[in-house]
Amino acid sequence: MSDPLRLFRECLLDRGGGGGGGGGGGGPFACLQHGDSWHNNFLFRRARADAIRSAAVDWQVAFHGNAVADLCYLLYSTSTGLFRRKYADELMTAYFAR
Repeated sequence: MSDPLRLFRECLLDRGGGGGGGGGGGGPFACLQHGDSWHNNFLFRRARADAIRSAAVDWQVAFHGNAVADLCYLLYSTSTGLFRRKYADELMTAYFAR
């Protein structure tokens, strides 16, 4: 398993004292979770020629937990296995570089 993917997996599995599913915690990535982060719950609009604005909608299942869980749900619900295999290292490197 690549190093960025291993780190991603460790962060996802870090329950931080009860993270995920509304139980608080979430370790170092604790934050408000959307809870249903698939592509139809995001709106996009071109603000300028060089910028795109976005908004998340449909927040009724939001909870406090591990941010990596929302990212994982988004990746697995909106991409194919072929895409994930091809770009996993690039996606994880970009995510952890920020």
